[in-house]
Amino acid sequence: MSPTRSRVSPPLVALVGWLVPGGGYWMIGQRERALVVGAAIVSLFVLGLLLAGIRVVEVPGYDDFGARVHVDALGHRFHRTDPGYPQGRWALTGRGFVGEIANKPWYIPQIVAGPITLATSALSVKAARAGVARVHARLMEVGVLYTAIAGMLNLLAIIDAAYRAAADAAAEVDSR
Repeated sequence: MSPTRSRVSPPLVALVGWLVPGGGYWMIGQRERALVVGAAIVSLFVLGLLLAGIRVVEVPGYDDFGARVHVDALGHRFHRTDPGYPQGRWALTGRGFVGEIANKPWYIPQIVAGPITLATSALSVKAARAGVARVHARLMEVGVLYTAIAGMLNLLAIIDAAYRAAADAAAEVDSR
């Protein structure tokens, strides 16, 4: 085992890698790789935001105006202001939550980019409530693509850092 690496639990490395892009590499002692990967992921995500605006992150469960949406088991969408709005939350089965994610599948790779997406999601809903319009052009698609690629790159970094942490632990056990 090299002197710059320390034995760290792979699940902890994966969690830190999600919380801070490149953080998993930092934990296993690969500082340069951590900085390069982290900067690349954050730069891609921010560039996507700069290209298409904060509304590039479309939060499942919210409509274009920032209002909470309820989706029943049959896939019908209800707004809070609609008569007969169900008082419960989303159905986690059927077409409720799953249907809402299916309407915005690009949110899954965006959320893998880390807490930066959670903060951006809150700002996106706030901007929608304030009347900020979404870009409806190819620029929006490019912005979504950049933010989703940032998430997928972060997923690859998380998997690689956790694998390297596990390999370091296995090498240490083998050397005993």
